[in-house]
Amino acid sequence: MVSHSNSAVVHMYNYSESLTESGVYFYRLKQVDFDGTVAYSNVVNVTIVSPGTFTLLQNYPNPFNPSTTIAFTIPERSNVSLALFDMLGRKVKSMIDETKEAGLHTVNFNAADLASGIYFYELKAGQLREVKKLTLLK
Repeated sequence: MVSHSNSAVVHMYNYSESLTESGVYFYRLKQVDFDGTVAYSNVVNVTIVSPGTFTLLQNYPNPFNPSTTIAFTIPERSNVSLALFDMLGRKVKSMIDETKEAGLHTVNFNAADLASGIYFYELKAGQLREVKKLTLLK
């Protein structure tokens, strides 16, 4: 792929890859100018999740201020609960408490009204349960 480094026109770049393993993949574009200087684009992350499994992904970004994204997959239609707890195990917020269809779901969580600190978020779907830690830095 050739970069148009000294152009005033916006150019789009495409890259495709056959990924079969669940995980987070990171990509960036390296640009080499005619004079040999090198510049890198911002990192783009792509999360691949098998939709037939129960998975709670790590929030991104983490640490965050004041908002973050939490993603999860559920294998079948279920009553889903996503809640935030403080270090003492007290429920601070309920982000979701409703029936969701099978597949990938994302929640944009804004913690502008919370104090800095470490919190835990818990996902429950049917008999399944998973907990992850997040850090709010103000």
